[in-house]
Amino acid sequence: MYNLNMQRNFITDALVLSVSPAGENNRSVCILSADRGILWGILYGGPKSKMRSLVSPFNRGKMYLYHDAVKKTVKITDFDVEKFHYSFRESLFKSWAASLACELVIKTKAAGSPEECWNLANGFLDGLDLCNEKAGKLGLIRFLWRYLGLLGVQPDTDACPDCQQKFLVKSNEANAKVESVENAAAAVENKQGNKKTMQNVFPVICGKKDDKGISLECSTINTADILKHTGEDSEPECVAVFSLKDAAFHCADCAAVNPACKGSFRLPAGSQTLHYFSAISEKSPGEVRAIKISGRAVSEMKQIVFYLIELAVGQKLKTIESGFGIL
Repeated sequence: MYNLNMQRNFITDALVLSVSPAGENNRSVCILSADRGILWGILYGGPKSKMRSLVSPFNRGKMYLYHDAVKKTVKITDFDVEKFHYSFRESLFKSWAASLACELVIKTKAAGSPEECWNLANGFLDGLDLCNEKAGKLGLIRFLWRYLGLLGVQPDTDACPDCQQKFLVKSNEANAKVESVENAAAAVENKQGNKKTMQNVFPVICGKKDDKGISLECSTINTADILKHTGEDSEPECVAVFSLKDAAFHCADCAAVNPACKGSFRLPAGSQTLHYFSAISEKSPGEVRAIKISGRAVSEMKQIVFYLIELAVGQKLKTIESGFGIL
């Protein structure tokens, strides 16, 4: 992005987003500036140049630039790197996730908010550098969800747009019902006093009696089976449905009759998925990181945020298309 009002020499906090060949020995560099947004600069010098190793993707620091008003170009004269993100070189997932973040920033032109984008992108990259791969995958989901908010296209996870029923209220009612059944099972087990049969066992009385008139226990079934018979599950499979057609969450009841949620145009969304998305928007980063999440919910969220982010950009992202399995 070229700005006619640039000074001849200026310094800016810069994050290197991409580096590509420009001629035989030079490089075209895209950077995110904290105060100027997306900038493109030329890095001169051959393979032995010291600057070639410093001006690399994901590096952050003070960048010194020269603006040529006649040629309308920006030259990178020096780069004082403050953060290298060394772990990205050792992890394929981390390097791919960082590349996705950088590609997203470039394609959206820093979401039109350079300062907020700077804080969000650098916060993600710094956190990714410190965590393991498992935590990094959740960190990528949080970053993409927050970026959707920065773009102003984050879907509502509070209530169904058709019936206005709140998703989490439905989920809490279901969880309360499950908990009441489990408590009833535990109470009977404790009364029996048999520790060997206390784990997830619920006695079923068949109505028959022995010679002394005492009711016989004909069988025992797992608590999970009881929950199944009550119509509830310990982790509801589909509290809501995400529609690919209108990019919105619908409750299971409305999704059953909504044409936008039919066939392959839908993705399931369990209670953990909705809780986690809501927490990202409402709670502090530390509180969100402390939330435990199942593998199934991570898979659901990954599909949803990847679809939404490409929809927001308006085109396929190369990083997602070529590295979906890695991410």
